[in-house]
Amino acid sequence: MIPSIEQLATALGQQSQTQLALATSLAGTLFASTGQIAKLNLQATRTGIDAMFRPWYRMMSAPGQAPVMASDKPQGDFGLGYLMQLGGIASAAQREAAEAAEIQLNRASRQLVALLDQLGRHAPAGSDTALALMKAAIDNTSSGFSQLNKSTRVAIDALSPAAAAATAMRPALRPASRMSR
Repeated sequence: MIPSIEQLATALGQQSQTQLALATSLAGTLFASTGQIAKLNLQATRTGIDAMFRPWYRMMSAPGQAPVMASDKPQGDFGLGYLMQLGGIASAAQREAAEAAEIQLNRASRQLVALLDQLGRHAPAGSDTALALMKAAIDNTSSGFSQLNKSTRVAIDALSPAAAAATAMRPALRPASRMSR
């Protein structure tokens, strides 16, 4: 028996609810990431303004001819820290979006396989091979997407400590002439 109109309507309703849940999840991730980026930009602006006016504050409060133009921290370190934090926000948002997309893909795959199974029960003889091929393609697509997400996570997790180590080494590699300004 071919699926009835009610079964197809139920399947369509479930698919619509799943897509709405995915859109809501992605919108929540987008809003959270945007808030984090706005907070990071505000912090970077404050730090930049402070670094810009620090020599003037020193000049106004320095007794006599004290070296007022010496900087505590080079401007490049501010930029590097900003980029590291921005990368962290982006990777977290990517991870959440990928997980939501993977969940959605798995649900859709299960629903499609169930529909193919139902159609296969009433399909004409000889169509078993075509249905098996379609199911295999769906399974391979889901597995490929999952593997891509896992590989991306492994790459991000491998690069994060290396970037943090490079950031930690930066002060040690700074030339002495820059510090004596």
